[in-house]
Amino acid sequence: MTLVVNDAPDFNFVLHLHMDCYMSHSARTCCLILLALVGIVGCDSSATVTGKITLDNAPLPTGEVTFYPSAQGALAIGTVVNGSYELAIGQSDKIEPGDYRVTVIATGIPAAGLTTGADGRPTETVGERLTPDIYADSATTPLKATVKPGANSLDFDLKTQP
Repeated sequence: MTLVVNDAPDFNFVLHLHMDCYMSHSARTCCLILLALVGIVGCDSSATVTGKITLDNAPLPTGEVTFYPSAQGALAIGTVVNGSYELAIGQSDKIEPGDYRVTVIATGIPAAGLTTGADGRPTETVGERLTPDIYADSATTPLKATVKPGANSLDFDLKTQP
């Protein structure tokens, strides 16, 4: 390629550029494969979260754990069974990476079981709360979590006397 620049009527500046844009077929193929892999691996920044929740070092028998995002985003909720949980947003187990406040609520089995209401229909009574109130409110909970892209295992040990 030749480039001619006229700075003044009596001065011509000629710049010759030689550009070699040759790339072999195999090098192009390798570059395309590399870009495709980066696109596939690099695009999914979602996370999964599982973990264990204990109360005074014993597995929490049952309960609910909720992750409240510090930034905008959806709540992630998990059911605690025998001390283990897995978070989900709706039907998906994927959540956004970031910082979260965490609440945990667990109640015992009602002593009376099922009772009947004024209309004679059975109603379920709620058992005594096993977890202290401080863990139930997103404004007061001391539990926090940082979720990173990929698989996360986040455990929490709650205390009856926090």
